[in-house]
Amino acid sequence: MDIDRDIQQLERIIFDKKVFDLKSLKALNWSRRYTLDVFQEEIKTVLLPKTITD
Repeated sequence: MDIDRDIQQLERIIFDKKVFDLKSLKALNWSRRYTLDVFQEEIKTVLLPKTITD
């Protein structure tokens, strides 16, 4: 963790509208891919034991 670098990145996002808009768009697209249904299915694959077919 580098607090100075983190501050610089946050300032760039806050003060540069193009960067802010791009980050917002990427976040929106990412969140659309992870609906509650998809999340629940992924949790099932992690928690439920796999069946052995051999």
